[in-house]
Amino acid sequence: GEEGAARLVVAVLVTIHKNGGQHRTRVTRPVLAAAKRIRKLGHLPEFQLHFLLRRISRKLKLKVAVTPGSFRHTVATSAVEQGASLAEVSDFLGHKSPATTKKFYATLAVPRMVPTLA
Repeated sequence: GEEGAARLVVAVLVTIHKNGGQHRTRVTRPVLAAAKRIRKLGHLPEFQLHFLLRRISRKLKLKVAVTPGSFRHTVATSAVEQGASLAEVSDFLGHKSPATTKKFYATLAVPRMVPTLA
């Protein structure tokens, strides 16, 4: 169906991990389209992204500043809550050990709803 097609891997996105190594992430068609739009806009150095997010966080009077790390955590949390396996999330995050992912995300998994006859 349409939902299955949205989850179909169509490409591998190569980015530079925070440790300087290459990070390869299998992506779906919507993610690939978003990555192409971002690439077309040009490169935004990491320090500028941090600066912009901090400035926006202050302007919005947030108690905790938004960071690239918080975006990363939000995406991983959402993936787990929507049924992604810890192995898939570990691969996406680039963790060398699934134990690292389990430490942070294992308790977040929400059981899928079971349909009832009620």
